[in-house]
Amino acid sequence: DYFVIGVLVRMLRLAKLSRVARVAKLLCAWTNLWVLLKSIGLALRAVLTTLALVFILIYVFAIVFRYWSVGTPLEKGTFKDMPSTMKMLLLSGTVPDQTEIISEEIGSRSAGAAVIYFIFLLIVFLTVLNLLVGILTNVV
Repeated sequence: DYFVIGVLVRMLRLAKLSRVARVAKLLCAWTNLWVLLKSIGLALRAVLTTLALVFILIYVFAIVFRYWSVGTPLEKGTFKDMPSTMKMLLLSGTVPDQTEIISEEIGSRSAGAAVIYFIFLLIVFLTVLNLLVGILTNVV
């Protein structure tokens, strides 16, 4: 009977020891967590700066497309107002799956608008967003 109680006491001491080991392991992991949080903070600055640059470019190209599409069928469809133009440019500049559909629509109606659209894609998608990837890989 005393033997069973002694075994239980030893098992409880072992359980306490495992809790201490978990806390020690957590403290060791905390330094890794701190390094990750610092990296996220540094990367966040680069991401926000890049997003600001992308939105400035989208706004400028939306103005250009609105000006270019006056009196064309594109004015009534794709570029009917600034918010829809900016939404179209945001989606096509950041989600490249949409570019084929939009470029066919723009290219079939205006060659000049197609050239401007491809310049926009070149600047936003290939240059700025890949610059963001380069900065993030360098920071992290």
